[in-house]
Amino acid sequence: MCGASPGNGRIRSRPASTTGTPSETNSRASSWSRRTITSGSGASSGGCIDSPAVKRHLLVLLLVATAACDIPRDPEGTLQRVAGDVLRAGFTEAPPWASGAVSDPQGVEVELVEGFAETLGARVEWTKAPEAELFKALEVRSLDIVVGGFDASDPWVVTAGMTRPYAKTRLVVGVVGGSSPPRSLEDWRVAAEAGSESEGLLREAGAEVEPVDDVTQARGAVAVEQWMLDDLELADSGHVLGESQHVMAVPLGENAFLVALERHLHERHNDIRRRIDRAGLT
Repeated sequence: MCGASPGNGRIRSRPASTTGTPSETNSRASSWSRRTITSGSGASSGGCIDSPAVKRHLLVLLLVATAACDIPRDPEGTLQRVAGDVLRAGFTEAPPWASGAVSDPQGVEVELVEGFAETLGARVEWTKAPEAELFKALEVRSLDIVVGGFDASDPWVVTAGMTRPYAKTRLVVGVVGGSSPPRSLEDWRVAAEAGSESEGLLREAGAEVEPVDDVTQARGAVAVEQWMLDDLELADSGHVLGESQHVMAVPLGENAFLVALERHLHERHNDIRRRIDRAGLT
């Protein structure tokens, strides 16, 4: 469109030369120096929208506006409130993820939460309660984060904002090294913690379950978390009872706070595995 001949609704171009007195020449030059778009019966001043520079400028503005719409936000301002102040955290008894007295909690996720608070210049105020109470507290915004070995498939997910899975663990059947485990769990005698998920999964698979109070004292085949095998000097039988995708929970909709937490967990991916291994039998 730029540089087309006048009279056809397009932009006029400056003539190659001018004649007349200096004042007339300057006047005409001044008028031609202004780009004029003609349309129909009239003309209006403006710029050439087909100019590559203009197009680039408009594209940048569009991208900036679009990106601004995707910035995570906290409707309740959780991240801003916590920074430099107090992180209200809740946990339920779930070793090795979180356990102990509320005055001195221990565990993999306890350490991760306290590390996250440190990056925000905040101190942690802990609350210990059953899962149902903790997630209710998240709903009413009286807690900022809840931990306790939660899995991404837990029913509480719909009531809270969940991090993406930051660690994966497997529940397996461990055996004494050198032994030959059967191809099927059916009718195989396997020890499992009494009243635990592993006991139920073994029964579903048709195994002969030996309920025990402490799996670390069991003899023979035993259902344990995969990361416990080395400490118990057991080998993996190849039978996987279940897999957990571990997550942490925050108030629903507090996206800036959630993104900051996920970034913290991602940056400590390798350290998390070491923490899990170190937790061992404690």
